[in-house]
Amino acid sequence: FPRKNINAATLAEVDQIIFTHEQAIEQLDRIRAALSRLQAEIKDPTLLSHFQDMRSVVDRQLSRHTLERMTPFLQNLDDNTLKAEEKLALAYSGWVVGPALASLDPQTVIQYWHAADTVRACLRTENPLKRSELAEQLRRTEGVGNEVLTAIVQLMGPAYETPNFQPGIPFEVTSLRQVDPPSYQVLLPVEYDLSRSYPVVLTMHAEGVDPVRELLWWGGNTIAGPAHRRGMIILAPVWPASQGAGSGAVHDVALEALQDACKRFAIDADRVFLAGHGSGADAAVDLAMSHPSEFAGLISICGRLNDFAHQYWENCELLPSYFVCGELDGGTINQNAGDWSRMMKYGQDMHIVQYIQRGQEDYREELPNILDWMELHTRSAPPQELERTTMRAGDNRFDWLEFSGLPSTVLEPQTTSSGRTIPARAMPISGTITGGNNIYLKVGASHVTLWLSPEIVSFEKRLEVRWKGRTMYNDIPERDPRTMLEHLYLTGDRRRLYWMRIDI
Repeated sequence: FPRKNINAATLAEVDQIIFTHEQAIEQLDRIRAALSRLQAEIKDPTLLSHFQDMRSVVDRQLSRHTLERMTPFLQNLDDNTLKAEEKLALAYSGWVVGPALASLDPQTVIQYWHAADTVRACLRTENPLKRSELAEQLRRTEGVGNEVLTAIVQLMGPAYETPNFQPGIPFEVTSLRQVDPPSYQVLLPVEYDLSRSYPVVLTMHAEGVDPVRELLWWGGNTIAGPAHRRGMIILAPVWPASQGAGSGAVHDVALEALQDACKRFAIDADRVFLAGHGSGADAAVDLAMSHPSEFAGLISICGRLNDFAHQYWENCELLPSYFVCGELDGGTINQNAGDWSRMMKYGQDMHIVQYIQRGQEDYREELPNILDWMELHTRSAPPQELERTTMRAGDNRFDWLEFSGLPSTVLEPQTTSSGRTIPARAMPISGTITGGNNIYLKVGASHVTLWLSPEIVSFEKRLEVRWKGRTMYNDIPERDPRTMLEHLYLTGDRRRLYWMRIDI
């Protein structure tokens, strides 16, 4: 690194980066040498065979990004009171479940690795009966509870491998879904490494615009492009622009692209940002307000709020938004002003940028500011209290609350006997979780599903669910790996895992 004409603060920062990198390289070399030496001391042929298989995986994937998993091993490497198999157990258990759950027992380690293989097989199996069977095997495995499964899932990476791609170059992917699989364009950062997770931009192209142009707007044509410098994955769904921004088909394509990408790539699901230009921004705004718990933030460039968004703006209570527009871009400000005012009045996290004497443009010069803003945000934790609004059958999931069977007065206009048309009306949805492990629901639907995790309720004491003035559930919550794995199979979200579902 050139040291002339560089200020002292920058040099100190660079020196620290170099030192940290060199220190990590030394630790990696020490770990590999120690694993080889300790393996040579193992006499039990069965145990040796297991350790050899584990070592081949670790040796292939060990990097600066995975070094933390080996902390217990490094801390105890020079402890002469531990046997070789116990030290290796620390290394290989920490690798698959993390340092906090690392074990000295070789048999426990073998169970952990077998559980990880079973989880991966479950996520790759299309047959629901086979998935249920594999999940049941995990449920019956001693020492492998939901805490262990959670740790395994969050460290294991994507379930599927996507061959024949080159980081830094756009390529197209077709969803794994069997019926009408949508396609989406992908741009991976040049530094892409499966051993770490990356933030994502899910960007919606405008009508008549090639999705690849959206990728390049964010990623650039060279390795110096913004997305490469920031280490971001860019996804651009090929969506049916003819359907309009408020179409359920558009929601389906975009959400399926995100879920499919989570199953294939090293994605940080807590840092997924939804974006768009023009009519693509219209679609992004509508999608974000309909499914706010899926995203860390919304970026709208010359996007307009539609009739649904006029009803849904309160859904963005926990969703940060960044709006960019021009003074002359055809009435965008006038159309959005009322909802923007209400959103700001109620303290929503908003950022609005207006360019004077500018119209419908891509505003590339705003990108550095947008990227800086994105680095400040992650997806909000599931709230204990939520108040949302819905007007469509597909807008039926907000964090831990899912529902179906909305009344027809919500879904479509009604005609009276005199021929007068009554517009469809928005339905408020609310749910509250109290400190006493009680859940109170106000949902005008025929069916409700609750997705529960330790971050939301206690699994150690009785849970009561009340809906429509009655107690619908009153028992100790059950930890069920089948729920966790089935939800993970559907969404690919390895960050937000649910231990139990209650169907009412």
